[in-house]
Amino acid sequence: MIPPANRSARAYASVALDSRADGSGPHEVVMLLFEGLLERITLGRLAIEQRDVNNKIRHLDRALQILGEGLRTHLDTKAGGELALQLDGLYAYCSVRLLHANAHSDTAALDEVHGLIKQVADAWRETRP
Repeated sequence: MIPPANRSARAYASVALDSRADGSGPHEVVMLLFEGLLERITLGRLAIEQRDVNNKIRHLDRALQILGEGLRTHLDTKAGGELALQLDGLYAYCSVRLLHANAHSDTAALDEVHGLIKQVADAWRETRP
């Protein structure tokens, strides 16, 4: 059972994210996706360290969903040209590494993906309109 304080914190975080997404343009939505992806990778790593298989699977599945359905499928390779194609390749690679990390409880693979995505997220943050 989730303690009341944790439920309250999660509810607050959910409302805060919803309000950020509602009042923002595409740039901010992508930033939220990056933040969510990085958080899920971190939580997946923590679950591996705690030998919590259920949470490991839950967090890394969510990370894969954010990466695939949130970031990768919304790339516009026609308008984005070579950069979009390179990001698509990076996201595909990161998906494979996340699957590997989930199957083998490999924290090094999670660290690798976290580092790659953090670089892209930081660059994206710098392009804020």
